[in-house]
Amino acid sequence: MTGNSQTVLIVDDSAEDRAVYRRYLLQDATYTYQIFESESGEEALQLCHQIKLDVILLDFLLPDMDGLEFLNELKTQQFSPFPPIVMLTGQGNEAIAVQVMQNGVQNYLVKGQLTPESLHLAIHNVIDLSQQTTPFEQQTRTILIVDNCAKDRATYRSYLLQDSTYNYQIFESESGEEALQSYLWVKPDAILLEFKLPGMDGLEFLNQLKTHLHRTQLPAIMITGQGDEAIAVQAIKNGAQDYLVKSNLTSATLCRATKTIVQQTHLQGLLEQSQERQRLISAIALRIRQSLNLNEILNTTVNEVRQFLTCDRVVVYQFAPDMSGDIVAESVAPGWTPALGTTIQDTCFQTGAGENYRQGRKRAIDNIYEAELTNCHINLLEQFEVKANLVVPILLRVDREEERERGSVGQGDMGDRGDKGDKGDKGDKGDKG
Repeated sequence: MTGNSQTVLIVDDSAEDRAVYRRYLLQDATYTYQIFESESGEEALQLCHQIKLDVILLDFLLPDMDGLEFLNELKTQQFSPFPPIVMLTGQGNEAIAVQVMQNGVQNYLVKGQLTPESLHLAIHNVIDLSQQTTPFEQQTRTILIVDNCAKDRATYRSYLLQDSTYNYQIFESESGEEALQSYLWVKPDAILLEFKLPGMDGLEFLNQLKTHLHRTQLPAIMITGQGDEAIAVQAIKNGAQDYLVKSNLTSATLCRATKTIVQQTHLQGLLEQSQERQRLISAIALRIRQSLNLNEILNTTVNEVRQFLTCDRVVVYQFAPDMSGDIVAESVAPGWTPALGTTIQDTCFQTGAGENYRQGRKRAIDNIYEAELTNCHINLLEQFEVKANLVVPILLRVDREEERERGSVGQGDMGDRGDKGDKGDKGDKGDKG
């Protein structure tokens, strides 16, 4: 759906629970919802084929399969686009939470703790995330052509630019040595590789690239003027994914082979991201189980997240009741000014810019100068050398009795939503250039 209307599928065998979720969703002032319901996993899978869904609310325990089995079946059936999923369960089980997040669930809620606000927040966040993601087919894919013949390179470029499926950014190299250097900064989705190159042939290039990347498979298509079966076998053994003969080459055959490699590279990247996400979640969960020291947990978290995102800075920013705050944990790359321990007293947050974060809204910004931010917000981010950032609030649930015991007088506006001392995990991706 478009605009403020969203299509939601509720999958739960309890009619009472489905009625609660429906009632909560209809109280949402941000979106209107077209709501479908299903009592079983099999029925839900059929509906996924029939309806374009914006979000699935999925109970973990279903009569015919559990939530993990449903996710695996959904992946097996290769839905595109894959609908965002919020998992619901009666068990506040950390192991289950880790498992479902590793398997692609965007959020996880415990039924006994569910409120209209927490459900709205979870739905808003997964919708925001899905809308910020550019469909794979619309993304520009990068191709590296390696051939010492300028005429052949021009032919391949001409053929690829006729492809109606993808937009290609094309780079060229005349030799294997030059191509090895180019690969490191281009990181192409596919390589069109001439077999006979000056200095090293295509097989030597593949061997050196495999050694550098520690991979057995490479996104390479070997192209040669010889229709030699022995060369084809050698190229595939050395990591190439396909083999084309120049004399048989047409625009259609080159585009088809290239699209296949691009898709394989994309799927391999998704697999590697999933594995790294699994490692990250497991490492953080293990640290939480092993230590009751909050500083250790936060320091582990910022280091692991920065490694996972390959960004320049990740911090945890702790809000005070007046919306000022302190940077209480930081992982920062060499060459950037450390900000750990910095206290921020800024009217930008205090006059409203921090309100969305306090309400739990995530935000990803590619360029702070193109995001329609206020001048005070831009000035604040510039102090920390930020060009692009991701903000993920961490909300602490605090009941009113606990607030009274802690003496948090006059700061109970948020009730069960948590106090104003929430920690915001701000992953800054500064741009030195």
